[in-house]
Amino acid sequence: MKSHEFIPRDLETKLVKESEKNRKASGSRFSCKQKKENMSERLVNEVVIAVVGKYIGLEDSYASVVKALNHAALYCNRKLILRFVHASDLEANTQKEDPVKYHEAWQLLCGAQGILVPGGFGSRGIEGKISAIEWARTQPKPFLGICLGLQCAVIEFARHVLNHKGANSAEFGKSEHPVIIEMPEHNPGAMGATMRLGRRTTVFATENSVNPEFVTELEQQGMKFVGRSEDNERMEIMELENHPYFVGVQFHPEYISRPMKPSPPYLGLIWAACHELKNVLSKLPKQQQSQSDVKPETPDLVNTPFSHEDITVILSRGGTLLLLLRVIQILYIFLLKVTVLGIYTIFGLLVKVTVQPLKPYHILFRTFTMSSNQKTTENKQYDYDLFVIGGGSGGIRASKISAQNGARVALAEDKKLGGTCVNAGCVPKKLFCYASQFRELFHDASAYGWPTIDFKLNDHNWQKFIKNKNDEIHRLNEMQEKGLRDNNVEITTGHATIKDKHTVVVNGKDYKTNYILVAVGGTPVRPRIEGHEHMITSDDAFHLEKLPKNILIVGGGYIATEFSCIFNGFGSDVILIVRGKSILRSFDTDISAKLSDELKKSGIKIRFETEIKSIEKQQEDNFLVKFKDGSTTETNLVMFAVGRKPETEKLGLDAVGVKCNEKGVIQVNEFSQTNVDNIYAIGDVTDRKNLTPVAIQEGQYFANSVFGKQNKKQVVDYQNVGTTVFAEPAVGVCGLTEKEAEEKFGKDNYDVYESSFKPMFVNLPKRDRKSYVKLIVERKTEKVVGIHMIDHAAPEIIQMCSVAIRAGATKDLFDSTAGIHPTSAEEIVQIKKKRNDEKKKDENMEKTQHDQKSEKKKD
Repeated sequence: MKSHEFIPRDLETKLVKESEKNRKASGSRFSCKQKKENMSERLVNEVVIAVVGKYIGLEDSYASVVKALNHAALYCNRKLILRFVHASDLEANTQKEDPVKYHEAWQLLCGAQGILVPGGFGSRGIEGKISAIEWARTQPKPFLGICLGLQCAVIEFARHVLNHKGANSAEFGKSEHPVIIEMPEHNPGAMGATMRLGRRTTVFATENSVNPEFVTELEQQGMKFVGRSEDNERMEIMELENHPYFVGVQFHPEYISRPMKPSPPYLGLIWAACHELKNVLSKLPKQQQSQSDVKPETPDLVNTPFSHEDITVILSRGGTLLLLLRVIQILYIFLLKVTVLGIYTIFGLLVKVTVQPLKPYHILFRTFTMSSNQKTTENKQYDYDLFVIGGGSGGIRASKISAQNGARVALAEDKKLGGTCVNAGCVPKKLFCYASQFRELFHDASAYGWPTIDFKLNDHNWQKFIKNKNDEIHRLNEMQEKGLRDNNVEITTGHATIKDKHTVVVNGKDYKTNYILVAVGGTPVRPRIEGHEHMITSDDAFHLEKLPKNILIVGGGYIATEFSCIFNGFGSDVILIVRGKSILRSFDTDISAKLSDELKKSGIKIRFETEIKSIEKQQEDNFLVKFKDGSTTETNLVMFAVGRKPETEKLGLDAVGVKCNEKGVIQVNEFSQTNVDNIYAIGDVTDRKNLTPVAIQEGQYFANSVFGKQNKKQVVDYQNVGTTVFAEPAVGVCGLTEKEAEEKFGKDNYDVYESSFKPMFVNLPKRDRKSYVKLIVERKTEKVVGIHMIDHAAPEIIQMCSVAIRAGATKDLFDSTAGIHPTSAEEIVQIKKKRNDEKKKDENMEKTQHDQKSEKKKD
């Protein structure tokens, strides 16, 4: 065994010497930096390397890789030609969706003399990388894999050589053959997030001495793990037998590459791509000692980048200037290290961090990334500063901002990242809305000169739409995960429970934490009526196998109203069952009434003051619904959308005394703090304003209040929060309803301005649809305190209206603003007459008519 840092020093020295010798023989030797920079332009022989990654569209993503390749190419007297290939373009999905892009990517790859797959994380583009590696292995073409590149090479080898078809990384989910497992150091439970800082020691083996699962099987087939970590737990270097050059490393050798001393793995790739590696290696003298007889070298203070033998060789070749440059390099490194350690020591004293000379890189990194807030100072009493339970919008935002403020953060989620919004709420709902609107648009297009197209329910490819929707949700899940990992948040998959005020248990493991944040969201309410097992909820609606011909929807809120319009848009017959006297009862009464009229005109049947007694299954996809008034109806599907409840039952809140009301809602103060001082809660579990943007703001304000550098508590303002209902037509509202204005200001202390109009788009198709705008103005201050709108564009318009209301805009300011014509939005700034004045005018006319009649009678 021989122990060295990253690579065997003897092989490294000899490779560089041989490169120097070849450069001298070719007459291309240079003695200063200027000549080296100009050398690439003078080189005639080229070497083409394909870099296969997923960040190729981002500038400087692989700057260190390119630098190392250039160093190696110059040493080999070659002009480097790089071809960047997007990994996902090599995948089968791209071949179906964009064949031109797919074939262009493969042409770039196949025209290269060598393949390099750099590091990264996440599953996007993995199959493309594996395909590229398979091609490099079977051709054979020189290949170098860095970190994730090595892992993909092992996965590819396991799939296609060992015949483990399901082989994959545990990072990407459960697998029958998890050939890549979690890195054991620094970040337990968070894959792909560890990175080496400073130098590390790798042990080079000449026999099969590593024996984790799959390693023996892999090595028997020719994939040798010739380097491993000192603790024998991590495969560091891999090479393939009977291949010109097939190497993978589980570290980043590009960071030790220098112009005068290229990184050996990169140097080997270039030599192999030029078909010179075998020739170069054959000229190296055989080692005089067995590796087992050689003791590990102890690096000196400045890690001298050359040996005494190097000096002799350089002097014998007349390289005095080169030697001088290297001496300057040593002095520079020495001075740099002294300066950095000096700064570090001073900074450590300032923040009361104990200096540990044995691990300067690790401690220095930790020190400079810590917030000055004393709450985030590393506390050995706890594993984390913050443990977040729930990976929804609020929990993710709180995790990221807390980590950015210097906190050590972990997050547990037992479902998919993104919470209700991404997986079973806002995002898929909006996609459903888009999909359902095309049938009407195609029909109305004929009025604008396009061919008449009247699609029916069965014309829609439901399976394709659901697949595309699922793909988009999966992309967002990965994006959420990447965002967390980029901010050093450790992700744990599993159901979390609170053991005590400083302990969270996930999958039987205890995690000690200073603060706990509960952000688990809610779940649909399922009434326990007879036959309740036959109903579905909104969560289920996103995963239906087929569109129902007819559907009965129970509820009168956001979700029920939106899904009524969605299924009606697809062509289903829809019955909406409402227990009360109106839909959207928390909205302005004019909005509720006018939207009900629009839904009825579109073909939706609404039954008010009606309740379901039972659901009976008649046959497959056919149910008999009985109502409490004795009436019945048959339908293909029954969907309940009668609200959501906090998912707090199995969190262990009782064990620590966190107060909840009878509905399971966690009681918090204005800072989202529970009655247990270190436990906080945000989002739907607190039932304050159950909207995704509000949960996000609650998460951000929590993070800034608890871990922020300014030690300033922030409070969310729940007044004047804009919201929308994605019905058809849509609803957008912000501020006070008329009822709320009357309660707040008094009956005679506010004015109402309203306008009902036909949107321009429906004029040619002659569709019977009306838009509506209502402004509520406080009479004393003339401030606009409420805006309510029904229009297809209302969701987009109301966003900026909420800014105006929060800014205290007056009615005069609205009146003096020029409208944008022709739009629905211009109605908001063009309403001049008060509804109250119109009423008074009508009353005066009635009084005048009454007086005239009285006069006639007298006559």
